Amino acid sequence: PLIGWKAANLAEVARLGTDLVPPWFVVTDRAFEEALDAPEAPTLREAVAAILARGDLDNARKSALIRGLWEGAQLPEALSREVKAAYRRLAESPGGGAEPEGPEGPFVAIRSSAREEDAELAARAGEFDTFLFVRGEERLLEHLKRAWSGLWTERAIHNRALLGTGQERAGGGVVVQRIVWSRVAGVVQTVNVAESEPREMVINVGLGLGEGIVSGTVAADHVVVAKEGDLERGPLRFRYVTADKREQVLFNRRAGVGTSRVECLYHQRLRPALEYVELVELVGVAARLEAAYGYPLDIEFGIEGPRLFVLQARPVATFLSLLQETLERHPLEEP
Repeated sequence: PLIGWKAANLAEVARLGTDLVPPWFVVTDRAFEEALDAPEAPTLREAVAAILARGDLDNARKSALIRGLWEGAQLPEALSREVKAAYRRLAESPGGGAEPEGPEGPFVAIRSSAREEDAELAARAGEFDTFLFVRGEERLLEHLKRAWSGLWTERAIHNRALLGTGQERAGGGVVVQRIVWSRVAGVVQTVNVAESEPREMVINVGLGLGEGIVSGTVAADHVVVAKEGDLERGPLRFRYVTADKREQVLFNRRAGVGTSRVECLYHQRLRPALEYVELVELVGVAARLEAAYGYPLDIEFGIEGPRLFVLQARPVATFLSLLQETLERHPLEEP
């Protein structure tokens, strides 16, 4: 409840392997509540509730109005000071950030960590906003407000109404994480959902940052790996399908913030994105995390230079939906 599911999952990954997670911090739900109740007339909480209660507006219009409120909101001074101090400490943390830093500080990714996002039985990836390559204290505060306003996207408002969870459930933390300048990135699912095969894991991996692979806007190699056997004693058994990787998502240097799609070099396009040693390391890390959690995971990763980083981990939504449906049909007896 204090930091949201995304941050909680990231903290668990960091506990299992501290070198796997880029330096990060989380702005908590308590800070979100303070921002909502800042002494204005009316408070931000009251203004948001009034918009949500209007029956003459559709969800898209409600979302736009709420985002406008947050953009014009003034964060409590004590909160702003604390976030800036955490950002300065992040700049001093080792790891991450292959690019040289300027006087404004390191580039960071800002991700919502909502209470209802990436929960064990409510994993809804991509519902809330992510902002990449944000730099500087003032831009950080601006994007923090954007992340909180993104708790009321059109899709989020619709889903809460559909699930009957109530709009007051909106809330949680915001993850601020040092950018990984990935040359290769992608997603691992520790169960083969398409084939209903729990003894295989599936990797989609491409060049550049993982945003293009997660959104499906750029081509990615497809790897299916058998999970049986001891990885340290024998070679992996896997099927590797190499895609024609014409584009990749990289830092938008012209804008100085965010990302853009650029063409891949010709000699890179048909080469496997992952070397065999990288594949072995990735599969080993994914297997270790799945064993620690006790259920299939959807893991976003990036490789910067020789280092593998885990950027996010969440339950595989399809698997958990099936589990929930099974438990509803065949409830466990009370001990």
